[in-house]
Amino acid sequence: MRKVILAEAALVLLLAGLMFLLLASKEPRMDITAQEVHDTFSSIKGNVEIDLADELRIRNQLGINPAEHDLVVYYSSSTDAMSVYEFLLIRTDDASVDEIQTILEEHISTRLEAFRGYGEFQTALLEKAILKTYGNYICLVVTDEPEIWLEAIKALLEV
Repeated sequence: MRKVILAEAALVLLLAGLMFLLLASKEPRMDITAQEVHDTFSSIKGNVEIDLADELRIRNQLGINPAEHDLVVYYSSSTDAMSVYEFLLIRTDDASVDEIQTILEEHISTRLEAFRGYGEFQTALLEKAILKTYGNYICLVVTDEPEIWLEAIKALLEV
């Protein structure tokens, strides 16, 4: 009898844990504006020398057409070819999430190959780049402390 009660108690705890995990994974806000992203990024970027990219630079550097997505905010260096600092937040449709993630993985891989062997600082930054997906949002962060930038975006998205 005691074994049955212990088994039932274990199952109840397991179910409670699963319910907590399911409820804790929250969908991101879908009403984030580009201005909110700019404001958040301005508050966290510190003295990193990168600027907002226009549509042409986004297409050239990433191979992504901003017109095909709900929201695209991309910061990179427009003047320093040796700078690998990047920040990107894209909101897209369900069908495009995997495609964009693949494009960004290839982007990081290509940049790593370009700097490996002579750009030790750049290689170190690219090796700790973070690429995360939150629902229909994809975030790419390349900086000294990518976790700080990512935490700010998670707060903005409320995930």
